[in-house]
Amino acid sequence: MTKRVALVGVIHEAMLSCPFPTGAETTTVLRGEEIIAQRPFLVRGMIDRLAEEDGVETVPLIFAKTWPGGGFERSFYDAFVAEAQQLLRDQGPFDAVALANHGAMEVEGLNEHGDTHFARLMREVTGDEIPYATAFDHHGQVTPELLEHVTVFTALREAPHRDDHDASYRAGELLLRCMAGEITPVRASVRVPLLMPGEWVMTDYEPAHGLFSGLAARARAEGVLNAEVLVGFAWNDNPWVGMQAMILADCNPAAAQAAAARLAQDIWDARVGFGLQMETAELDEGLACAAASVDSPVYVSDSGDNTSAGAGGDLTTVLQACIARPDITDAVVAGIFAPATVAQCLQAGQGAEVTLTLGAEHRTLPVTDTVVRGRVIACAATLDVPLGSGFSAGGIDWAVVDFGGVLAKFHADRVGISSPQHFEAMGIHPTDYAIYVVKFGYLMPQLEQIAARHIVLLTEGCANLDLRQQEFSRVARPAFPLDPVGDTPETVAFSAP
Repeated sequence: MTKRVALVGVIHEAMLSCPFPTGAETTTVLRGEEIIAQRPFLVRGMIDRLAEEDGVETVPLIFAKTWPGGGFERSFYDAFVAEAQQLLRDQGPFDAVALANHGAMEVEGLNEHGDTHFARLMREVTGDEIPYATAFDHHGQVTPELLEHVTVFTALREAPHRDDHDASYRAGELLLRCMAGEITPVRASVRVPLLMPGEWVMTDYEPAHGLFSGLAARARAEGVLNAEVLVGFAWNDNPWVGMQAMILADCNPAAAQAAAARLAQDIWDARVGFGLQMETAELDEGLACAAASVDSPVYVSDSGDNTSAGAGGDLTTVLQACIARPDITDAVVAGIFAPATVAQCLQAGQGAEVTLTLGAEHRTLPVTDTVVRGRVIACAATLDVPLGSGFSAGGIDWAVVDFGGVLAKFHADRVGISSPQHFEAMGIHPTDYAIYVVKFGYLMPQLEQIAARHIVLLTEGCANLDLRQQEFSRVARPAFPLDPVGDTPETVAFSAP
């Protein structure tokens, strides 16, 4: 008899300090076979593994994906949840659920971890008897209640994220073993009081490389099915935020707890080694280094306004600094969220001279009023980029303005310039210019491959990499590096049967 697996979920990484909430206009909702066709991030591996198994049918229901930003608008989230629940009722019963969630979702006014809330409401429909599988982003979080709802889990083990297919494929494998009665999973997690931006825990560098590459060996230990480390989302001021050691074991809660405690201690022992190991500099120093570099192209990260972490993308601080420097005459500053500026450029038209007030549309930091003249070299009401390359294809007004050799790319929606295709879609080759400024921390893999040099600017904004500049009132304290700490972690351990 065919076993049926429901595919449902939402992948959103929320930054609560971002002034731009996430709603229907900035979220792509896929239904039914659209999900299979688009093969979303952190889902495609589960789709493939389930498809390989005879006697198993994947039933895609509904899935939402959105670029990181502010928390979900409550009305949008409630409507999405209601539709997901109705689909589970109408198309059930099911033998299992592939829960396609990220782990860092937040919802306005919910006052609860978003992914936990979502999983609980799905369980209200399906009941507690059937297994659930989730492949988490390692910048997500789990709570004790979420582990009660998720039967088996995996997580990403690489940053930048190159292994989403592998992580979700492993989740599909564990789910199938659970459905077949081969394993009886128990979960254990230990929260480690470390607040670490993702840029501090890149797996290309030690100690993160050794810690994450060693997880597969931990998963081969007797009785252990899987081992993961969640870096978490350190910018959100919530009690569930922090790094976590997670163990999935077969039948034996004590073994799971012991393995989680060992992993947590290893994370804690490595704490002083985490940090910014890429080339970093303050704004003026970094731009001077980029301008003088013999390597080309130099990709420069505006890390404080990192849209891949959910920051606003509205800041023109780096653009203004580039325009003011006579040694920068061959540069592209990409991904600025400025709808009024775009509207002005579209009205003026391609080739027109325009006078723009940079900083007038700042929401994340105070408004600045720098008046500049430039020429609109390209603009359009749509952006034709491949699906899955960072943001939705089409419907995004944009403009490119030349300020005397410094080109700025303005957008009417928040975007992430994460691939060469984004530059090419606006007539800009991704390697022809000496300097490219993107609103990221670490580079996405496709840009990483073409950058001759990468400099991270330590800029201000929602995603400020110095967490000591952030205000925290709800995060569990003490927490490193905010507070003095001892030699052993003050951990909170929990497990679910």
